[in-house]
Amino acid sequence: MARKVNVGAMVAHDVFKLDTSPMQVVQIPLSQLIGNEHNFFVVEDVQELADDIAMNGLYSPLTVCAAGEGKYRIVAGHRRRKALELLGRKDAPCIVKTYDGEDSEMVALIQSNLTSRELTYYEKMEAVIRLEKALRSMKERGVELPGRLRDHLAEQTNESASAVHRMQYIHKNLSPALLDALRREQIGESVADELAHSPSKVQEEFEQRLARGETFRAQDVKAARDKPTVSDGVVDAFLLRHIAQGHEAALYRVLHDSQRSAAIQLIPAVKDALHYSGYQGFASEGVWFDLGGSGLEVKKPFQGRLSWSQIVQRLRGMVENGKIVSPADVPADEPVPEAQALRRLDAQMRQAVAEPQQPAPVWHPYPAERPEDGQKVLTLCHSKYNRDNYAAYIYRAGGWYLPEMPDDGLMTVDVRWWSAELPPEE
Repeated sequence: MARKVNVGAMVAHDVFKLDTSPMQVVQIPLSQLIGNEHNFFVVEDVQELADDIAMNGLYSPLTVCAAGEGKYRIVAGHRRRKALELLGRKDAPCIVKTYDGEDSEMVALIQSNLTSRELTYYEKMEAVIRLEKALRSMKERGVELPGRLRDHLAEQTNESASAVHRMQYIHKNLSPALLDALRREQIGESVADELAHSPSKVQEEFEQRLARGETFRAQDVKAARDKPTVSDGVVDAFLLRHIAQGHEAALYRVLHDSQRSAAIQLIPAVKDALHYSGYQGFASEGVWFDLGGSGLEVKKPFQGRLSWSQIVQRLRGMVENGKIVSPADVPADEPVPEAQALRRLDAQMRQAVAEPQQPAPVWHPYPAERPEDGQKVLTLCHSKYNRDNYAAYIYRAGGWYLPEMPDDGLMTVDVRWWSAELPPEE
């Protein structure tokens, strides 16, 4: 039958005490006291404690348990033992207790340190993790802990439930090297939290920065996490292909003639030059991009963001390095095969809509006529954000998929017409 346990009493060692005799203080030689292998609390910097003991005496005896062969394992009092050694003492006053297994001994070790001195953030986090492990083990042995385990952890560590959750998340998601940096107090709580929410590549970047002796803040981590981790070349190729193409002349005029203006001031003019009117989704160069009102978000298989101000800066850089050229440098009648093919298909589509009894031969109404399963076709469709939008999709089992992600790129679009006649690849 499960035992119901008052957690506070358990931590105070009342539940797991097997002997019922009154607690007695006994003098035990320091040579017979051994450290607890599970102790993770810092035992350094005991000079101030030693000075206090020399002046005022030892306020509290050590708590120990029998370890066999005449030895006693310290449960509470590692710093006091070291201070007594520093003072040249030969023995220490101790209370000898017996615990109901390693779990209850661990709880006692943690609680004694939580209440006796100021801890680092890492020590508090480690206390939460080890206390959770001990309590879970007790539950498996039949000890009943009513309510949420996180609430018990919060109560015993004197932290909020949200703070406990944050510690658990950091401990689970931070790399070993960065956890060690937190232990050494090379980074603080807020930096550790931002790093724990960052992908491994960003964590590796800051491991290297620590190794070089650099210091940084939480906002530095956030900025590194939000920038695209995909190469600059791929992002620039996307911007040229899907944003600049067809708008080079207008972009050149806006960006070249406003070199001294702040990027953020140019956003309305750049959007106007692009004829930008809303959200769009693209797959290009093996990367999924979302271009929205707040900027460009780089998705699968990478993560990152560019604000509109950053987009303007990147486009301005393309003007400066000649990727977006002056209108005078572009022949007026230069043939663009892809644009010509789209214009021809668009004209045929308009004809099909205007004369539904005599549709253009390359266009098929959907769903009255459907492509073959797995066929890649050009579609004229509506979406939540765009009307009369041309896009290439793969048709499969009644759904429309992105060619770049044929397995998980299912799109929510309202396809009205489709054509197997695609414009040539660039």
